[in-house]
Amino acid sequence: MAHPYHHALSSVKKWGGTVDDYQPIHAWLDVTWTGKDFLGAKGSDSP
Repeated sequence: MAHPYHHALSSVKKWGGTVDDYQPIHAWLDVTWTGKDFLGAKGSDSP
């Protein structure tokens, strides 16, 4: 999986702005796409 920074660069090229505008969004999305717990939160379907 690519680093969130690289995803943010792609968004800058497509939508404009700066990497700093997109990096928090892509960092969160990358965590959710991996299926890992985000900040230790557990979903309601976790054992």
